[in-house]
Amino acid sequence: NGAGINNSGTVTMESGSIESNSARYVAAVYQTSNSAVFNMKGGTITKNSAVNGPIIYESGTFNWSAGTITGNSSKQYNTNDPIFGNVTVNNTSGNTAS
Repeated sequence: NGAGINNSGTVTMESGSIESNSARYVAAVYQTSNSAVFNMKGGTITKNSAVNGPIIYESGTFNWSAGTITGNSSKQYNTNDPIFGNVTVNNTSGNTAS
């Protein structure tokens, strides 16, 4: 689980990339607790793939104010959202993921 980041606390991403990771269940960010917070203020989450699961998953909060999420692939696993399954997303800038 979580080929890129396995988060149980607070992570703030302001630049850089989480790129070209692959995992069986969660390709980019695996939030492992309800109190986990991922703040995306810039950078790119791209070209990640999960065999069974979304790109950002499990629990906690994803605060997305800037940056790009694109070119990722996943199969759905217990979720209706292949990008953000079961994570509370606060998208303050109207960003879109593809």
